[in-house]
Amino acid sequence: DWLPANRLRAHQADAERNIQVQSAAGLCELCFEVEDTGIGIPANRIPHLFKPFSQGSVSTTRRYGGTGLGLSISKRLSEQMGGDIWVKSTPGKGSQFFFTFKTQIAQAMLPSPDYLIGLQGTHLLIIDANSTRREQLARNLHAVGIRTLLLESLTELQTLVKDVPTFDGLILDEAAVRSTEANSSIDQLRSLSGDRKIPVILMSALKSDLDTASNNVTVLWKPVKQSALYQALRSIRPLALKATPKTLVSRPASLLTRSALKILIAEDNLVNQQVALRLLEILGYRADVVGTGVAVLAALKHQRYDVILMDMRMPEMDGVETTQKIRQISHHRETWIIAMTANTMASDRELSLAAGVDDYLTKPIKREALNLALERSPALRQLALD
Repeated sequence: DWLPANRLRAHQADAERNIQVQSAAGLCELCFEVEDTGIGIPANRIPHLFKPFSQGSVSTTRRYGGTGLGLSISKRLSEQMGGDIWVKSTPGKGSQFFFTFKTQIAQAMLPSPDYLIGLQGTHLLIIDANSTRREQLARNLHAVGIRTLLLESLTELQTLVKDVPTFDGLILDEAAVRSTEANSSIDQLRSLSGDRKIPVILMSALKSDLDTASNNVTVLWKPVKQSALYQALRSIRPLALKATPKTLVSRPASLLTRSALKILIAEDNLVNQQVALRLLEILGYRADVVGTGVAVLAALKHQRYDVILMDMRMPEMDGVETTQKIRQISHHRETWIIAMTANTMASDRELSLAAGVDDYLTKPIKREALNLALERSPALRQLALD
């Protein structure tokens, strides 16, 4: 259970050799180290540390609590994944825990959404005092061919933009524009850049007081996820395409029409919502999301949608009843409704179609099946003709 220093070095050397050998077979062994500066573990207790219900000492249990099962469970998990776990510790100074496991090497990353092709070569400014978030945003943007300039404050940007006035958009942390002069500052920056209506993506932890509607501002909620960032970049896209007309010519026409399709996702499960959004994003679409049938009807009062992806099992009002009510509204009778359900029985399909559903997808939703279902929608075909 415990590897002394000489065995630790030998194990690490073996692991390095194994990585080289196993990589050819599509496998690799990853080694993680977790270090703390706590009270440490006496040497005589280390051999028992990974056994069930074992802790450093009785006094440790009284003071810090716990059951003594965490490390034994961790050991089993590591071993089940073809790895190992061990520890080095110095009483009064802290401990270093190591664990390994074997995993498949990914063959390829998921493709970037098609609509991001038009952003390659554009230049964005990121203003954020958080260096970790700045760098993560830059990595995500560089992956799709977007150049970035990283700054810490709006003041720094106002000084710099006088010398470098050409950029396609701003990504701002709300802390940099929280003052009452936020709107005027953004207007000033746009003026310095040639009086263009430069799009702004605002990263916010809470609802911002910034006048987003009149200032062409898109809000991103922190922590910023890659999928949300990519969706927000749609506000940059028209400017980028105007600046690079060759990109517009090179893109298939079908990809240019997809972003114009108005889609509503009706799904109460948060994980399923994210999966549906990501699938649509990869295919080049964007969508709004609601979690109940009641919310669907409320959304239709304010917005006309071309397609509704309808989960058939939702709280308050299920997909069947929601579809029936939609079909009773004259100006929504032609809305293309695609049922999404885990039920695969023929009777469930017949019930959905009888309620007025136009198409039918079974969960888990496959990207190819979703793509075909959307291409069958009359609204997309009409957009392609236009």
